[in-house]
Amino acid sequence: MAYATYEYYTDTYGGSAIAESDFDALAIRASDRVDYLTFDRAADIITADTPAATVTAIKKATCAVAEVLHDIDNGDQAGIKSESVGGHSVAYAEGSVKLMGEDARCALAARRYLVRTGLMYSGFEAGEYTGTTEDD
Repeated sequence: MAYATYEYYTDTYGGSAIAESDFDALAIRASDRVDYLTFDRAADIITADTPAATVTAIKKATCAVAEVLHDIDNGDQAGIKSESVGGHSVAYAEGSVKLMGEDARCALAARRYLVRTGLMYSGFEAGEYTGTTEDD
């Protein structure tokens, strides 16, 4: 399940980098990344009666990650400042986000929206984990 629609991406998030024909697949992949980064808390939040601000943060994070994945899928790995062909020489821009790996770029994009929600907290909230399984 994707946490954001193309309409949300263009109308609310203000995105324009991704074509409508490409968005659904990217949004599903981006939602999977958001699940990973939130320790699978996002799905429960999106489907429950949750404060609108948290749902909005998840949707915006999904759009941001979708744009990162779109850039990566289209060969934007670089951060290249200059490149020569004869004798092949490449100079990379210092401090470029594009020099980061895929996971780090996705996490950075999502973090901007999710950091204040508590969803990226790697511990357990009170009552979140009981120590039992459904099979017990």
